[in-house]
Amino acid sequence: MTFFTLKAQTGTLPEIVLVPFISDLDNPVDIEPLGDQLFIVEQTGRIVIADSEGNLVSVYLDLTDRVLSTGFEQGLLGLAFDPNYAENGSFYVHYTNLEGNNQFSRFSVDLDNPEQGDPNSEIPFLEDNDPFENHNSGQMKFGPDGYLYFTLGDGGSAGDPMNNAQNLNTIMGKLMRIDPNEDGTYSIPSNNPFTEVAGAKGEIWAMGLRNAWRFSFDKLTGDLWIPDVGQDSVEEINFQPVDGPGGVNYGWSCKEGTHFFKLDCDDNNIPFTDPVAEYQHSTDTTLLCSGSVTGGYVYRGSQYPNMYGKYIYNDFCTGVMRTTYWNGSTWTTAMLGQYTPTAYSTFGELPDGELLIADKIGGVIYKITDVSTTAVETDLARLYDFQLTPIPNDGNYTVRFYSIQPESFTLNLYDYTGRKIWNEKREAIAGQNELTFTNPELPTGYYYLQIQSLDGTSALHFVTR
Repeated sequence: MTFFTLKAQTGTLPEIVLVPFISDLDNPVDIEPLGDQLFIVEQTGRIVIADSEGNLVSVYLDLTDRVLSTGFEQGLLGLAFDPNYAENGSFYVHYTNLEGNNQFSRFSVDLDNPEQGDPNSEIPFLEDNDPFENHNSGQMKFGPDGYLYFTLGDGGSAGDPMNNAQNLNTIMGKLMRIDPNEDGTYSIPSNNPFTEVAGAKGEIWAMGLRNAWRFSFDKLTGDLWIPDVGQDSVEEINFQPVDGPGGVNYGWSCKEGTHFFKLDCDDNNIPFTDPVAEYQHSTDTTLLCSGSVTGGYVYRGSQYPNMYGKYIYNDFCTGVMRTTYWNGSTWTTAMLGQYTPTAYSTFGELPDGELLIADKIGGVIYKITDVSTTAVETDLARLYDFQLTPIPNDGNYTVRFYSIQPESFTLNLYDYTGRKIWNEKREAIAGQNELTFTNPELPTGYYYLQIQSLDGTSALHFVTR
């Protein structure tokens, strides 16, 4: 039997406190959950495993023999597990190879040890020559559509001297979207936006990015959040709805945020898409640097209602935490506080949706907690005793709950990657309800049951073991 709380977004800001969770890491730059474990990417070339209690367990993969890590922006940068990892054991990484180029490869789990990746299983599927050491980006994520998304910076230096971000003939300064194949190659989805453009790289999903650092998908809605590190004065947050067709141009290097960076772009009629949030660089010369956004996540955990539904992110240079969210009529951005030490390089999610943030220089991962005690002020903040049975199951589920009024629902079931597994429309009566649905047996892990009604959207979390 599993119990749930029906949650909704509030307009109250959380009071963030960072609590040490994992230490003794070497330049952590990515945190990926899988089952009840965390896989932490160290820029120097290793992927290590920690349990959900914050204990380091083992080294999952060691690529230090093939990774060029300069201590600046090169190194092992990204990790994504195949949505069918439990069946095929495949995962994908992005690293700087010994020639200084961006290397994208597929690996497989060690057949003799399911707690380790096999370093000898590497199948490179893409390599891109890199003219400069900086702006390598590196995030890799499978989207709700099952495709692999990944980013590259504009090639580096300053001001995009080669105009890569506005050039469809290169994948630099872009967000890519591909369909990996079982043999380690990949296909280009037929509905990618530039497949019919002469000379364009078909892998491109969006363009005009300088150095998108740590994009993420909202686990509940599938919406895509893309931060982009600025140059002279502005950091930006871009947003793409789950049903967006791709092909968006976010402006760099013609624009930095909503401001023109190159004046000769001002009258060329390029259809740029402005960010949903931006902030100015700090003028405090005592800080590590003036500004560099580290993208985060929309909080979908269950512990902190004032964080729920809010996109939370930080600045690597200043340690300032911010949130951006849709308040029902407009985008709202607020500062949540300034945290030391700085150099927060990546966010992560625990398997249950609680948020983490990593201090790259200190090698420490913190839990993001909220000490506010403000009650949830919304009509959707009703506590139901939801019961989902049986657990474990044979593919036939029953949801039981008590409703105070008749309501129409759409039930959507997502796995931990945000991939929609199942959905169905149902009606609830006033009083005790019992809804059943059938789905193939779910593997062990965390899942999200989304409820959509005319009142709004809420989420239920459950785990199978």
